[in-house]
Amino acid sequence: MHLEPTPSPLLNKRMPYVAATVVAATLAVLVPARAAVASPSPLSPFSGQPAGRVSYNCARDHWPWGCLAKCESGGRWHANTGNHHYGGLQFRQATWVAFGGLAYAPRADLARRKEQIKVAKRVVHAQGWGAWPVCAKRYKLRNHTRVMNPGRTF
Repeated sequence: MHLEPTPSPLLNKRMPYVAATVVAATLAVLVPARAAVASPSPLSPFSGQPAGRVSYNCARDHWPWGCLAKCESGGRWHANTGNHHYGGLQFRQATWVAFGGLAYAPRADLARRKEQIKVAKRVVHAQGWGAWPVCAKRYKLRNHTRVMNPGRTF
C-alpha cells in the first residue's frame, strides 16, 4: 500500500509568504538597481518630461501658444508629419480654412507663427480650448481663459 504524504497545515499557511519571498529575491538579483528607481510614468514624446509632470518653461514663448505648440508639435511651428494636422498647433486643414487661415498661407505649416496664433485665437473664441483637448488639459486651459487658481483667471 502506497500512502501519499499529506502537507502540513502550517506549511499551507506559510506557502504564499515563502513563494513571495522567493519571487522577491529572484527579482532583486535579476533586475538592475537603476530599473528599480526609474520613473514609472512614460515620457511625453515631445517634451521628454514624464507625462504626469508639466513644465511651464514654454510660457515665456507667448503664453499659452508656445506651450500648446510644444505639446502639440514639439514646438515646431512648420510641422507637417503627414498626419493631416499642420503647423505648431496642429490645425486640421478644414479648421485652418474655416477660421481664415487661407489669408496667410494655404496650410498652417506654411504660415508664420504669429499667423497661426491669430487663427488659433479665432478657434478659441468659437470652440474654446477644447479644440486642443489633451494639451489644454495639460496646461489647465478651460473655456476661453486659463484657470490660475479657483476664482482667478489669467
